[in-house]
Amino acid sequence: MYRRIFALFLCFFLYAAAASAAWELEPGADRLPLEGKLAYLEDPSRQLTLADLTHPAVNYRFNASPAHESLNFGYSASAYWLRLPLQVEPGAAREWLLEFAYPSLDSVEVFAPDANGGYRRLEAGDHQPFSARPYPHRNLVFPVALLPGKEQVIYVRVTSDGNLTMPATLWTPEALHQNDLRTYPLFALYYGALGALAIYNLLLFFLIRDRRHLEYAAFAGCMIIGQASLNGFSNQFLWPESPVWGNGVFPAAMAATGFFGALFTRSFLETRRTAPGLDKLVLVCVAWFAIAAVGPFVFPYRLAAINVSLSGISFALLAVAGGVLCLMRNGPGARFFLIAWALLLVGVAVTGARNFGWLPTNDLTSYAMQIGSALEMLLLSSALADRINSIRKEKERAQ
Repeated sequence: MYRRIFALFLCFFLYAAAASAAWELEPGADRLPLEGKLAYLEDPSRQLTLADLTHPAVNYRFNASPAHESLNFGYSASAYWLRLPLQVEPGAAREWLLEFAYPSLDSVEVFAPDANGGYRRLEAGDHQPFSARPYPHRNLVFPVALLPGKEQVIYVRVTSDGNLTMPATLWTPEALHQNDLRTYPLFALYYGALGALAIYNLLLFFLIRDRRHLEYAAFAGCMIIGQASLNGFSNQFLWPESPVWGNGVFPAAMAATGFFGALFTRSFLETRRTAPGLDKLVLVCVAWFAIAAVGPFVFPYRLAAINVSLSGISFALLAVAGGVLCLMRNGPGARFFLIAWALLLVGVAVTGARNFGWLPTNDLTSYAMQIGSALEMLLLSSALADRINSIRKEKERAQ
């Protein structure tokens, strides 16, 4: 009996010690990924303050985060406190930037130790104008000054009505700048490719008056706005001083993407003529997406965001089923269409599972939607071209 009590006490002590172990910043270090290094505490009442965290009864409630994984609590209404103990070695950098690479978080408050033994409070989030951020960046970035030779603890409080994903990294300013120089060209390539496809199909619509090209162009345009909002570029460059709009436009734009994607699917597969039963389901999805697009500005944000995730996954499955049906009937462009929607389905499913906290947050799950959408857009454009060529050849044979 006493051995079991002692073993439980020892396990608890070791767990608490591991959760509070200080992470060393050594000379020459310019980056500290925080996967598995942030202890967390759930605050369902959202009433805890920084002063409460120093109380032993509260302090021991912190949990160690999973190793090698970014924190992700799905669609939670709770506030979450994070604790990051650091030991700055002599000769290590003193100026650091704490980055949260998920700009859709509503509010992130960072409490960094100052030279007087107190804490300096910094706040950023998509509920604030961009100009109010402590550091101008597409992500949520906080400048932190650390004193060498002593252990210091950074506390963070995070709340959001949307998905609570918290990929965090501690950078030196130069290292973050170099990372941006590597990643921004990839974003430019992605948005440039989608923009070129949208403009090309819009011009084709004006030339041949086929509404499929107009629906495709609108589909691609809404995808660009939605992904730019997810990556933080919209709030930085398009509407930096409109936080209410910036907060709601991401789920609204993704729902609008689904709306035009459903219309394009209906036109491309000609479901009204070839599959009346499937056509009715597609029309249900069209109405679902229309409601979901206005949801973030009318209904509680969390419910609206969940609705967008569910509608996207549901329609992607339906589009794949429609592609299979079209392929079985040797429909023009069916192969490209099926592969395109299957790739997007994978991206949507991975992103949705990450949003609900079913999959860990990493580079693959964070950018699955962008990878899938880029491949899908290229293949759908090929499907349109293949469809036009197939119809032209049929007309030539008929003549």
